[in-house]
Amino acid sequence: MAEAISNKQELFTCSICLDLLKDPVTLNCGHNYCTVCIKDCWDHQEDQKGVYSCPQCRQTFTPRPTLHKNNVVAELVEQLRKTRIQDAASPQSFAGPGDVECDSCTGRKLKAVKSCLVCLVSYCETHLQRHDDLITGKRHNVVDVTGQLQDKICTQHQKLLEVFCRTDQSCVCLLCLMDEHKGHDTVSAATERTEKQMELGENKRRLQQRLQEREKELQDLRKAVETLKSSAQTAVEDSERIFTEMIRSIERRRSEVKELIRAQEKAELRQAEGLQKQLEQEIAELKRRDADLEQLSHTEDHIHFLKTFKSVSHPPQSKDLSGITVNKRKTFETVKTSVLKLKKQLRDICKQEIMRIYVAVKSMVIVNVESTNKDSKKTDANVGFKFDASHLTFNTASTASPTDASTAPSNDPAHAVANFTSITSTSSTGPLIFGNLPVTEPTTLAPSVPPENKALALPTAGFSFGTEPIFTFSSGTTTAAGPVGFSFSKPEAAVEPEPVFIFGKPAEKSEAVAYFTFGLRSTVSDVQADFTEPVTREEFLKYSCHFTLDQNTALRNLHLSEGNRRVEWIAECQSYPDHPERFDEYCQVLCREGVSGRCYWEVEWSGWVYIAVSYKSISRKGVGHECGFGYNDKSWGLYTSSSFFRHNNKQTKLPLVASSRIGVYVDHRAGALAFYNISDTMTLLHRVQTIFTHKLYPGFGLGPYSSVKLL
Repeated sequence: MAEAISNKQELFTCSICLDLLKDPVTLNCGHNYCTVCIKDCWDHQEDQKGVYSCPQCRQTFTPRPTLHKNNVVAELVEQLRKTRIQDAASPQSFAGPGDVECDSCTGRKLKAVKSCLVCLVSYCETHLQRHDDLITGKRHNVVDVTGQLQDKICTQHQKLLEVFCRTDQSCVCLLCLMDEHKGHDTVSAATERTEKQMELGENKRRLQQRLQEREKELQDLRKAVETLKSSAQTAVEDSERIFTEMIRSIERRRSEVKELIRAQEKAELRQAEGLQKQLEQEIAELKRRDADLEQLSHTEDHIHFLKTFKSVSHPPQSKDLSGITVNKRKTFETVKTSVLKLKKQLRDICKQEIMRIYVAVKSMVIVNVESTNKDSKKTDANVGFKFDASHLTFNTASTASPTDASTAPSNDPAHAVANFTSITSTSSTGPLIFGNLPVTEPTTLAPSVPPENKALALPTAGFSFGTEPIFTFSSGTTTAAGPVGFSFSKPEAAVEPEPVFIFGKPAEKSEAVAYFTFGLRSTVSDVQADFTEPVTREEFLKYSCHFTLDQNTALRNLHLSEGNRRVEWIAECQSYPDHPERFDEYCQVLCREGVSGRCYWEVEWSGWVYIAVSYKSISRKGVGHECGFGYNDKSWGLYTSSSFFRHNNKQTKLPLVASSRIGVYVDHRAGALAFYNISDTMTLLHRVQTIFTHKLYPGFGLGPYSSVKLL
């Protein structure tokens, strides 16, 4: 039945508002109208001497009929209205965000499908049909629906814009041509559109050409990026292998030095023990002879005394020890001094060589931006930068032929710095700044490693073993070491490096290297401490640190106990005094002690806890993110109960569930932060690699009825 009603919905349409009947009433002639519509219509007929007519059949009524609601028609209209709502999923649906609404619909409007440029109205399918029925025989310009009908109307004359004024470059209506645009160069909108269409085609052609160029540049850039990734991976693997070999080599030399010290100790002990035994035997003999003499001195028998005196009066024979000198204060302290000197040398060399590596890495640039405007001022790269790819070149070659000296990449750090500077800088107008050293005169950046045909020169220092100096390093070079380990020198001031002297004699290059390597290997423990991380729990515990909680930072709902090594949340506020470092909203507490080197600690937790490290400068007052652990760039937090890590308000889900005991490891200088599950085994939960700029302080956040204990 609903389908039959839907097919005859024009029978239930008000001929006045062209919409479904609302509160339908039936006139004596049989036509139906909305109560409001027919009342408004007859109200306008009041001046016709009390004669009222049907808007459709024009049948007249005198006096004005009393209107009564037609309940049967009202029920049918309601069924039809429900049917239309159910059909809203069809293409003719209600207007949503971004859709153009039908201007003729009342209540909830349907989506318009066409717009009439004459009526300046948009219609849905239903009202479009009514529109077409009403304008039969007339020419109306009906176009696809547009929500910009008002833009097509002249704001001055309220007429359709049909003409384009080339003089004023604006669209005008016909009335405008007879007024302010009279005598101007005007054409129809269609004519101007044709010309602009041709111009649009040319613009599109240029745009497509530029698009192709950009796509090619993007392809080249992607190729360069892939080459860079491959080269970087190879460099990382090679570096790992080389450093591993270095560590193993130093490990072997450490054993050799240890054996050397033990062998020297054993030889000296053997000699000392032999002499000690000899001295002990002689002392025993002398004591025995002294006892005999003492006994003889007390005898009263003169004859026995005289006979015995001759045999005991001569001292026992002993080895001449006058040529033996015992150095009571002789220790291996000189070895320690030598190792400390070598440690300093090693660190200086590491700084220098690491900077070389840094320069070599920084010279790996795949995008070169060349400046074409010499008069242009330097522009901050972060302000007002306009991308212009016309001067971009991509270094896509990962390797060069070793025989091609002109194209092969140079391993000389000076070349790398020069290349890097030319790539990243515009024309230089001021002194060159490298590190903290300004160079205002033309200089050359010379690597401190001498050429192959020059004498070996080691850093100016002294390395001694025992009391004899093993190395005597030459001095007198005129080059000035920069803060990054390179030498800045004028070409004409170059000085020939002097040779190394060993035990006062000039050393061969290989001999000098051997001695230097021997000294270098003795510092393996320091090198390993600087470049390797602990693996087992026993190794981590070597870096164990003792922390105490700072009561001046604790929220008043946190109770400290066990020597400020345990904290728990309680409902009752503590009577802590006001303090500028106290968190007044976040349920958090910091430790008194900070971390600036390597440190490891363990905690036990229960409830809802997050374990954090933070700079001391973290905000303490308020509920903003600047105060919460992990919500800013000054803190890092592990949320144990929810198993996620947060820093700078960025959350990372943990692969494992946190155990009730957590280990925290910090290597401040290396920028490493790691959290571990501690049980029968030690399992990594999360690791962060960053750069720490200030001392770190352990901290904890607690939820209701939670607790944390420092172990």
